[in-house]
Amino acid sequence: MHACHAPQALESLATRCPEEAGPFVAGVVAACLEYMKYDPNYVDDGEDEEEGGMEVDGDEDDDAEGVGDDRDYSDDDDVSWKVRRAAVKTLTSLIVTRPDLLGEFYQRVAPALVARFREREENVRLDILTAFTSLLERTPSAVRAGLWVDASGAFAAPATATAASPE
Repeated sequence: MHACHAPQALESLATRCPEEAGPFVAGVVAACLEYMKYDPNYVDDGEDEEEGGMEVDGDEDDDAEGVGDDRDYSDDDDVSWKVRRAAVKTLTSLIVTRPDLLGEFYQRVAPALVARFREREENVRLDILTAFTSLLERTPSAVRAGLWVDASGAFAAPATATAASPE
């Protein structure tokens, strides 16, 4: 069984049996957040790209070390993108089927999705954007359903929200 089949199975459970899968959602989200970053063939320096932009100093040194330009990395045998994509699709299914957990998704999933906007595989990047869009699209329906953002930024029932707000 390939690693991308596990998130696909979890996606099916979340879509077809959202209530029965309820007790396992936190574990599924944690696993998907890990699988979403799974890329054993790519080394990311992390903060350098975010702070310094896309400019690379000393290209000759990188080429001499065999590092080269990581943005052009392509390995036909690399299927790790399928694992990342399956994890993101599972998160999207959870976002769509579990609006009651919208606050948790904003706290845990949204920052991870934003961090992955720099995904190198376009198919995965598009699914990440789709997941983030799904999260944003659920906000008005959550507000209509009686969920409000309290002073700490967490979703709460209207009674809690009015008690915490200075209005």
